[in-house]
Amino acid sequence: MSDFIYSPPSEQLLLLLYSVCVGIGVGIVYSFFDTIYIVADLYIDKYKEKEVKNQPCEKNKTIISKIFQFSIDFFFSIVYTIIIVVFVFCANNGKYRLFMMLFGVLGFIIYKITVGRLVSFLMRKLFELVQKAIRFIIIFPVVRLVLFIFRMLDAVFASNTIKKGIIKSLRKDVGLQ
Repeated sequence: MSDFIYSPPSEQLLLLLYSVCVGIGVGIVYSFFDTIYIVADLYIDKYKEKEVKNQPCEKNKTIISKIFQFSIDFFFSIVYTIIIVVFVFCANNGKYRLFMMLFGVLGFIIYKITVGRLVSFLMRKLFELVQKAIRFIIIFPVVRLVLFIFRMLDAVFASNTIKKGIIKSLRKDVGLQ
């Protein structure tokens, strides 16, 4: 019983260091989940801007955004719980100490204030850059090819309203209008 209450100061100092490291690790895991949310949120915001205000679509997209954010936070909570339980059992033989959690939170805060902000900013910019590159390298040429094929077949299907609707929607989706 006395072993549960007392542990040598060197062991406690090592637990403090481990706790800070686990907090930083949890921050890295949080950045991964945050990146997933940033990617999804960029798509949701992109389609919100195209809709007309006071439309039910905007309300639905806001609800979808909140549900997605809740899902990401829920999965992060599960991963966080697993990390903490494994840490408590591996580092301190299952003995829960309040200072372990406090220094873990301190490590998380240190990560989020310093490197976490930079990682979040860089991931957002990197994804926007990749999205633009994909648009210009893949999507625009494919759309232009499809438009070229429709123009070539224009003589055959001169009055086909379906073809005109497809061309109009392709131009609208890509932003060529």
